[in-house]
Amino acid sequence: MALKLDELRTPRIDFGKGIELSLDLEEYTDEAAKKKAAEELRETPEVVLASVKQLRELIRAEKELLVPVDEDAFLKRFLRPKKYYPDSTFEMMKAYYKLKQKEDSILSGLSTELLADVFADRLVQILPKRDQHGRRIMYLEMGGKWNCSKIPSLMLIRATNMLMDAIGREPRTQLHGIVFIVNFDNLSFSHIGQFAPKFVKTIVDFGQRNSPFRVKGIHIINNARMFNFLFKVFKPFLGKKWSQRIYLHATDKQSLHQHIDPASLPSFLDGTYELPEYDGSVVGQLLDCYKDYWEESPAPAAVPTNYVVWHLSNELSGQEPASPTYIDSRVRSIDRARSSLLFVCCAPACLPSFCDLSQILSSVLVAHLTMSGPFDIDLSPPTAELLEIAKNELRETPEVRAAAIEELRKLLKASDLSFPDDDDFLLIYLRPTKFYPESALKLMRNVAEFNKTYKDLLNNLMPADVKDVFVEHGLINIFTNRDQSGRRMMVVHMGELWNTKQVTEDQIFRALYTIQKLAVLEAATQINGVVVIYDFKGMGMGHVSAMSTSGAKRLLTFIQEACPLRMKAVHFVNEPMIFNMVWKLFKPFVKEKLNKRMFFHGEKMAKLHEHIHKEYLPSNYGGTLPALNYGGKDWYPAAEKHIDFIKKWNTCGFK
Repeated sequence: MALKLDELRTPRIDFGKGIELSLDLEEYTDEAAKKKAAEELRETPEVVLASVKQLRELIRAEKELLVPVDEDAFLKRFLRPKKYYPDSTFEMMKAYYKLKQKEDSILSGLSTELLADVFADRLVQILPKRDQHGRRIMYLEMGGKWNCSKIPSLMLIRATNMLMDAIGREPRTQLHGIVFIVNFDNLSFSHIGQFAPKFVKTIVDFGQRNSPFRVKGIHIINNARMFNFLFKVFKPFLGKKWSQRIYLHATDKQSLHQHIDPASLPSFLDGTYELPEYDGSVVGQLLDCYKDYWEESPAPAAVPTNYVVWHLSNELSGQEPASPTYIDSRVRSIDRARSSLLFVCCAPACLPSFCDLSQILSSVLVAHLTMSGPFDIDLSPPTAELLEIAKNELRETPEVRAAAIEELRKLLKASDLSFPDDDDFLLIYLRPTKFYPESALKLMRNVAEFNKTYKDLLNNLMPADVKDVFVEHGLINIFTNRDQSGRRMMVVHMGELWNTKQVTEDQIFRALYTIQKLAVLEAATQINGVVVIYDFKGMGMGHVSAMSTSGAKRLLTFIQEACPLRMKAVHFVNEPMIFNMVWKLFKPFVKEKLNKRMFFHGEKMAKLHEHIHKEYLPSNYGGTLPALNYGGKDWYPAAEKHIDFIKKWNTCGFK
């Protein structure tokens, strides 16, 4: 049994003998599924289109609800359990995120690290096979195997919700639903004591009213007399629908099989397939593979106006500020943007009542995000905050980092690849692959293959070879500041600024490839990733004809397979009507992961601001910062400072 992380298939747990567990995030297209969706969920193209549009409008009018409103898949995840009725979906969504924001709720603290013990003990499992109706099967141990002195009930419920959140993103699960099998073998008073009536009410109310999951059945097995005490706690809160979907089977597996086909069950439930003993922590590893897909922005708390802003310049960053009793999330993000250190500290009302803190922060940002000095590559080591992000998103801890570096070095030495093997260089490949050495080696191989395929363009490529693209034409600009999530931002002009007679498609790609060599030097960029804005303002047929299918394939192969950077988003702005001709070149080569991170905004910068807050954008893109007053000629000298590293990078390839 092992987690498979190869690039050719979806990440999956291989239990052996053809038994596997993976997440199916693809939309269903078969006629049987579409027919069922139409009959049970009212899901027809017309209803979907109208419902998605109306729900999107409701969300946009609710300023406190910050979710991926432009992603149809996200909205459909909530619409399906409510049969595409936008109003009831919207009310459920608000209640869902309100509960999720509560610090000690059943929806907070959903991380594989915090819930590692639950997964390791296999108290909550997704069975690898669906039932005969296509439903996902969740299996819970709530009896003798549950050490409730080690794992309290809140952790058990959170782990359940985390797994439901994972499978709940599968369109087929949204359609067919979920069934539970709960084992109460050797239930004790210690277990029953974990479920206070108030806690039970919270669980049941969420499941029945505010949960975006179709729970089709709850099957209780091994329920002896002791279970009756626990059921008396739950029963007053059960509505009619759930009451009708709870089945008590005791020790009678034949009774269970009347509802769930034995072919869908493992042998320990008298099913027909073997599910071997396995290390439950592998489930957490599987979930971590999808972390980047599931980033959602919770609604921010309101910022009180009677707070004092302390501004410390970067030169004073070594000084310890007084411990604040309150730090707003938006202020943390400013620090992540590395503009300056800002602390919002609880204090007496020493600001005028009319003074809006957001205005103060905006003015500080304006002062510190304009080009006040020479642009340079940020070679500073990761801050404590960055390391915390790396820990949560990339599994990076000192122990994991040291072990992964050592293992990758061994793998590299035994391979036919020739790459520098110092710690810093190996980290460039380990961070985007979340410190899985085999995946990092595969990424290295992809880079070597890519360089070999396009050696005529890339062999010994140096900044001087593409200087004109940066300095004379200004087609690519790197922002001096980062976005609210600490990500590097870059804009690529593919319209009126592009003189196709002087700069070819190949030259633009060579310039982008050179920028990548510099970006990987920054630990903050390795961890937080990059965001690209493609600006098509003024695009004409001359620009379209200068692009090719082979060029599109080359660029997307590089981004998706051979670039050791975390590409967090690609935003398209100012697209004219003829952009559709360009998109037809690129679309066949766009894979699912990147497709979910591509956003088309047209001239509506407010849509862009839903992803990149306007406080971090120049006025060119509807932001509150001054218009860009710098370009390639300003930051190109930074490239020349790192020639030695680029030469080192150019040695990468095969032995």
